[in-house]
Formats: sequence, structure tokens, C-alpha cells
Amino acid sequence: MTTLSTAGFDPLPNDALKTLIVGKVLHLGKGNSVATYFADGKYDSVGTKDHSTGTYAFEGDKVCVHFMAGPTRKGSWCGQIAMIGTDYWLIATNGDRWKVKSITPLAEPAPKPS
Repeated sequence: MTTLSTAGFDPLPNDALKTLIVGKVLHLGKGNSVATYFADGKYDSVGTKDHSTGTYAFEGDKVCVHFMAGPTRKGSWCGQIAMIGTDYWLIATNGDRWKVKSITPLAEPAPKPS
């Protein structure tokens, strides 16, 4: 279900959100922050001052992260992704926003030698 946010943006619906981020690395406009959404549901975030790990799941048009480790993160965090103008934005439920500078597929692991 897609809902129009009171903040004036239309979040991506569940299927589009999954297609956009599962198995991808999001480079965010907050410093050099990088958020990785592994295909197995694991999450990794590296910022200029911290590194957090956890797991993620989808709840409707939101992606929610449960943090397992990290100096500044405790508990869970949920957000939506929306196209605002020509850019994707990651928007937390508390209203914080980060421009998504780029999205890249995860690198495939190197083949094991035979």
C-alpha cells in the first residue's frame, strides 16, 4: 500500500522499494555514508564517524533496520524512499532526509580457485 506522506512526497511502493535496494549499495548525501542492503536481509552502514550493522525487513512501503551493533544506533529505524524532483531520497519516519547520490549493485564475490 502506498500512502501520500504529509511531508509532501510519494514513497515508492513495496515492490519498487525492494527492487531498488535489495542487493544494492546506497551512497547517501550525508558525508560519505554508505548503506548496504544485502540480499539475505543483512544491513551494513558506514558513515564518516560510525559503522553499524543489523538486519532489515520491509513493512509496507517502509524499510526497517534492526541494529545489532554500532556506536550511535540502538534499536530500530524505519524509512521510505521517494523520488523528489529527479533524485531519490531516503526519508526517516522522524523526517530526517538523505539524498541518494548513487545506487550500485553489490560486487559479486570472486570465484574460488579450483
